[in-house]
Amino acid sequence: MNPTEFIRQAYASNITAERRAALKSTFTKADVDNSGYISICEVQNLLSTESFRFPLQSARMLVRIYSSQGQISFDDFIQIEGFVSYAIDVFRGEKGDRKAIQRSETADALMQMRLNFTSETLGMLFKHFDTNDSGSLSLSQWIQLTSLCLLGRRLFTEWDVQVKGEITIGLEQVLLIGMWFTE
Repeated sequence: MNPTEFIRQAYASNITAERRAALKSTFTKADVDNSGYISICEVQNLLSTESFRFPLQSARMLVRIYSSQGQISFDDFIQIEGFVSYAIDVFRGEKGDRKAIQRSETADALMQMRLNFTSETLGMLFKHFDTNDSGSLSLSQWIQLTSLCLLGRRLFTEWDVQVKGEITIGLEQVLLIGMWFTE
């Protein structure tokens, strides 16, 4: 299985033709050199709004899912945009008015994102991204957390060749994983 197929299936499979055309227009405007690819900074700009500056580190992680060269194609962008839209919808909640995700809401919110972790891992992730120790995550912090989870899942999927949901790794694989994250 293609390591990014789950992203397309989970987050980008329901993009309408109208939405795809709008994204293509936006992508084409950002692709100023007409190469068919956009950079990390261009991804950040496309995912930002007037009221929300998309985190550069998240753009970097999401692009890294598809490319070690720091640029992505339109098809990759559609999947990233689908994931980000989904993450924002989950963050906003059913009523669309949530301003932060509380620690107690994190597990359910991640399950909605099709990301399931043990309570120990959830605690570690929450502590890492709750940088002001407020007990809640802002939209920016939520995007960073979910981007890291998606990047980790993509890497895990690549290594889980038997599709068992588990991998056994030795020192050499740990080094390769470290190098993969530092490319």
